[in-house]
Amino acid sequence: KWLRATTPDSELDRNIPGLRPNVLESLRAFRGISDLRKLLCEVIGFTLLPEQIASLRREFEKLDVEGTGEITLSGLKKILLESGSSDFTLDEVEEIFDSMRLHKENLTIHWHHFLAAELSQCAVDERNHRLAFDRLDIEKKGYITFDDVINLMGPETLMRRESSLKELWGDSVQLCRRSSRIQYSDFVKIMKQDDDTEGMLMQQSEAEGIVI
Repeated sequence: KWLRATTPDSELDRNIPGLRPNVLESLRAFRGISDLRKLLCEVIGFTLLPEQIASLRREFEKLDVEGTGEITLSGLKKILLESGSSDFTLDEVEEIFDSMRLHKENLTIHWHHFLAAELSQCAVDERNHRLAFDRLDIEKKGYITFDDVINLMGPETLMRRESSLKELWGDSVQLCRRSSRIQYSDFVKIMKQDDDTEGMLMQQSEAEGIVI
């Protein structure tokens, strides 16, 4: 499960010096999840307490090679490609960078984007899930819809087209076997689903079509 990303002991000697192996594996794993789920991870990231993210601040600073409080593509390449490791390719580094750019205006990676990618390294609990859900359910309906997510994040800023994200929403509600409304228990289930389940649903929706 990507939210519990770990690194086999056999791979520890291949990691970039200075960066924790589990941090690198989370960056890799983040590329493989849907853009919709990435947005939901970003929402949860805003609910994390300082003690839940303290260990990640230092990891972010290692990647912020320019000291600007942001991660640039050139900085990410410097750390992942120029640190004596052959484990990363140029294409892979660029994919990692783009996977954290969920908004069109972002030419660099900010702290909350990094947190979304590293959510697996945080002790996310029920409080975080509830706060994130309530932030989406601004009208206190007891459920969230696709429009709630888009309205919060801003459709004009998203990297993916709204229609494409709506298809991904269909994949998520299929997991819950419900209509286009997602209740709190469904939201938690979506955030805890593993990558294999998500990939299977996306392939099935492409083959059958999802009507929202």
